[in-house]
Amino acid sequence: MDAKLEFVTIKIWKVARQNNKITLELIKSIDDHHKKSVTTIATAAGSNVFVSGSADGHLTFWRINKVGEAEFAVEIVTDIDLGFMSLPLTSSMHVLPKSQTNELVIAVGTTSKFISIYTGTSETEFRLSNKLEGHGDWIRSLAFKSLDDGNLMLASGSQDRYIRIWTVQYDHEGTVIKEKNELEDDSDDEDDEDQLSNIIYKLETATPYSIKFDALIIGHDDWVYSLQWHPTEIKLMSASADSSVMLWIPDLTSGVWLCATRLGEISSKGASTATGSYGGIWYSTWIGSDNSNIVSLTNMGSWKHYTLDDISSTKENEIWNSKNGITGHVKSVTDIAWSPQGNYVLTTSLDKTTRLFAPYEGDWYELSRPQIHGYDMMCICPLNSGLFVSGGDEKILRVFKATKVIANLLNNLLGFTIDADSLDSEVATVPVLSLSNKAISSSAANQPESEDNDNDEDEYVGEDYTKHGLDITKPPLEDQLQRHTLWPEIEKIYGHGYEMVTLASSHDNKLLVSACKANTKDHAVIRTTDISNWQEASSPLSFHTLTITRLRFSFDDKLLLSVSRDRTWSVWARNGDLQLDQLTFGKGHSRIIWDCSWIETDENDEYYFATASRDKTVKIWRSTTVDGKITEFKDILSIPTLSTPATSIDIIKIGNNDYRMAVGLDTGDLITYKLELVSGEAKVHVLPENGNLIDKAITPAARVNRISWTNGVQGLQLAVASEDHSVRIYSF
Repeated sequence: MDAKLEFVTIKIWKVARQNNKITLELIKSIDDHHKKSVTTIATAAGSNVFVSGSADGHLTFWRINKVGEAEFAVEIVTDIDLGFMSLPLTSSMHVLPKSQTNELVIAVGTTSKFISIYTGTSETEFRLSNKLEGHGDWIRSLAFKSLDDGNLMLASGSQDRYIRIWTVQYDHEGTVIKEKNELEDDSDDEDDEDQLSNIIYKLETATPYSIKFDALIIGHDDWVYSLQWHPTEIKLMSASADSSVMLWIPDLTSGVWLCATRLGEISSKGASTATGSYGGIWYSTWIGSDNSNIVSLTNMGSWKHYTLDDISSTKENEIWNSKNGITGHVKSVTDIAWSPQGNYVLTTSLDKTTRLFAPYEGDWYELSRPQIHGYDMMCICPLNSGLFVSGGDEKILRVFKATKVIANLLNNLLGFTIDADSLDSEVATVPVLSLSNKAISSSAANQPESEDNDNDEDEYVGEDYTKHGLDITKPPLEDQLQRHTLWPEIEKIYGHGYEMVTLASSHDNKLLVSACKANTKDHAVIRTTDISNWQEASSPLSFHTLTITRLRFSFDDKLLLSVSRDRTWSVWARNGDLQLDQLTFGKGHSRIIWDCSWIETDENDEYYFATASRDKTVKIWRSTTVDGKITEFKDILSIPTLSTPATSIDIIKIGNNDYRMAVGLDTGDLITYKLELVSGEAKVHVLPENGNLIDKAITPAARVNRISWTNGVQGLQLAVASEDHSVRIYSF
């Protein structure tokens, strides 16, 4: 049994393993108990009890019983209101080895400096048995380990940067006993006791157990987020906000805990929780049947992966090698776009990053993190293989160009032919207190470092990137993605009065159009930019009255389509390279129009486009021509009403009169259709009528924000950006 946290919901899953395949079956969902985010959950092997803690201040003990062949009942054993002064942050539970009644001991860490110890069984009420003193700040991690002699070890990690080891011992007769009632009046305002204490804490259990402090581990420079015991050895793994993972083992002679291995990286200069930084490594654990792999979850959403070098390692001196792990966004993915050749995708997210994903040797990797920004990122537009424009939750558009290092990486891994020698910068970095990526030239990148260089902006200049930078023959590791794969910002585009929402470029790369948030007609305008010089191309285009949600150029670049929250669409005709004039407009939906897409045709005088709306409809529109001029677009087809709002749409031509349309929904569902245009008639055939629903097991769990087709080197593929933080690529 395992459980999954989803906002205020607890979901219980049944895990089945068959033929090296793991399947999960949802057996119970608890939706209405906790009122705020679930912050911790703990289970114990051999027990049907689990505990959950929430930001609402409640600590709840649950019992799971099987009531039928495939039915399970979940009921509350004990619910404790800790109040808002002591919110649960972490928990760990274990069956007391010597107990005849399967008594459980549960350690709970809260927003206080005490570790609360609860005891009970599945048939009795759980109650506070004692509180452990020693830490000087909030408790962030707890972990039990069973010993051969019937005792347990408890490791605790805190924001005070220390790790404490406690022994839960059977039938111990201590001379100094500190029981629960002596702690009832304790508060965080009292003076701290000595770091080392000989107090023995009695547990109120039928089987005599007590807890004593055993060891203090000092080594991390910031909050300790995660603790994990090795499954078979007396070895402890700790992960910290200082971006390190440390493996600790006790010295057999002295009993002192020593750091056997340190993994991770050195934190950025000045970056710590004390200076407002929130990150590092949040979680780390051993995986694999032989525990020869370590995975660590970082604040940037990636999993670092380390493998044990069996040849060079000894038990006292293990050598771990870095491998490519899983990377991805940690917040909603707001936009996604294919490169012009369909070789890679660029994504933007509310996690303030822009990322480049591409296939390599059959798997997808993050090959570059061009932008690590100070604002949430909202939209992106690739111009060529080494140039793109992005917009964030600010009034400025920013233009980025690949470095020589990135060009060589893409050339080697993706078969590009970017002329790296023609690029100006070797690498890029973000100076302290800056939002702009700064280019570093080849000469500056390799100049000697001054010993008394205190200029933070030049911190990276003295580093030999040729020696310590990327290995351009394989995908970069997480540390390299953060440090060595930035793209320098070459231009800023001003003009908008509010935060950016959408942008698009003509296929001939001459004209860029963009729109920002708006609640008045004065700001709901389309601004045009001449890509050749990044200057304003013409006066703002005014028609819409609320935020423009999407801009799309037709495949021949003659028309521009805009859709808006004001429920209208507008078509603009291109006049020369840089001018746009309104051609026609319409209002075909009763709610917000979220997205739109042109349908590529062979007839230059016939145009089709589709719109997707919050009113749960998708409509297809066809141009009407009089005397060779387009006079209007008529609604010729409405897809059968969808179950939920349509939030994204894209259409691609894959053959003669053969089109594929994909629609993303507010629930995360994806539907595909086959379209056929009826030659000479204002008709479109949609097959099947209700579309093909992609298996929900592989579709997003939340709103689809953007979808994009390509029919490139990897065949027909659909890229999907979702509110559930995921980027998904589907092959057809």
